[in-house]
Amino acid sequence: NPIRKKMNVNSESLRYEDSKEEYIFVVSEIEGDWIKIECSDICEYACDSGKKYDGWIKWKNGNKLLINLLYSC
Repeated sequence: NPIRKKMNVNSESLRYEDSKEEYIFVVSEIEGDWIKIECSDICEYACDSGKKYDGWIKWKNGNKLLINLLYSC
């Protein structure tokens, strides 16, 4: 499920899903079926300062969960 610049399935993807990089994201906003996520410097993972990996991801569709939610650290 791609990270998008805007809350819209047709919005441009940040292309993180094509990357081999591993980051930890935290939720900063929730609006309906969308959440805004941001890269977080926790658990010995650091965000690359040269890249902006924060945006919107569709996390559910009605009652159907579209992503896996995990605890960090």
